[in-house]
Amino acid sequence: MKFKFQGRLIRKATKATDLKTAKQVEGEIRSNLVRGEWGILEKVSVPLLGDFLSKTFLPFCETSVRSLSYRNYQYGCKLILGAGLGGKPVDKITNLDAMNLVRGIPDKSPSTKNTALRTLKRALRLAEEWGVTGRAPRIKLVSGERIRDRKLSQAEKDLYLRACSQPWKDIAIIILETGMRPGEVFSLRKEDLQLRGGVLHIRRSKSEASRRWLPITERMNEIFNRRLGEGEWIFPAENRDGHVNRDTVKKSHAAAITKSQVLPFPPYALRHTALSELGEAGTDPFTIAKIAGHTSILTTQRYIHPSKESVERAFRKRGVTEGSHS
Repeated sequence: MKFKFQGRLIRKATKATDLKTAKQVEGEIRSNLVRGEWGILEKVSVPLLGDFLSKTFLPFCETSVRSLSYRNYQYGCKLILGAGLGGKPVDKITNLDAMNLVRGIPDKSPSTKNTALRTLKRALRLAEEWGVTGRAPRIKLVSGERIRDRKLSQAEKDLYLRACSQPWKDIAIIILETGMRPGEVFSLRKEDLQLRGGVLHIRRSKSEASRRWLPITERMNEIFNRRLGEGEWIFPAENRDGHVNRDTVKKSHAAAITKSQVLPFPPYALRHTALSELGEAGTDPFTIAKIAGHTSILTTQRYIHPSKESVERAFRKRGVTEGSHS
């Protein structure tokens, strides 16, 4: 809660896990303040980081983010608590604590360290938004994280797909056809498909820009018609999610890499390959951003790799245009 009373800023954690209860707590405190009972404020203290992460942050994430993001946050919280930050009040966390977090996991990769930092950053931003703390510190990520920008050649794609087992092969084809995120394909439901209209609706994704419509290609149409059996998921699995996930396909991807003998790449490189091919075909960045579900055009620039031929083609077009005016 955050409000002003008699010129004094009141900003305290309600320790509630839903909005209705939080408003009730705020109402009781306002009533007590009107009666002059300022001592009531001492009963609402800023929680320790460990308690905030386990009792507020993770329960909120479990119902509001994708399952993959939730597992990343779970792992990030484990790293944060393992580094000894759990016993510090949320409003006392600083940039120095973030640096100590990185030092506390020296044997981890830059990507893993950034998982912990992103979790801390997200948790503190929510704490600020919910009035638990004042302004959250600006936390910088560490450098050296591997960017998933490997682009596969046509020969590599052919070899890799021939080596894939199901259902990962169908998932990989859909990613290569559309540039969808692997997690978006994993969680496709029957209700997301309009086969007669030839489109699919990506409605469960991480941002408003990510929720979009994409055309269903001929190869995808064959896959979907073949997989429209019983149940709600296109790619069902017997796990907590009810559908395949990163853990489900990890072994299939590794086996396909070994069997095909292509240079190793992360599954996300399939998306990068598809979007890069759109850029090489002359698709403008704004259209690619729409297809990819990007919130910023700056992200899309990673998928644009102008070749020598495309640069020359651009200048030839310019020359033709100039010549037509002469």
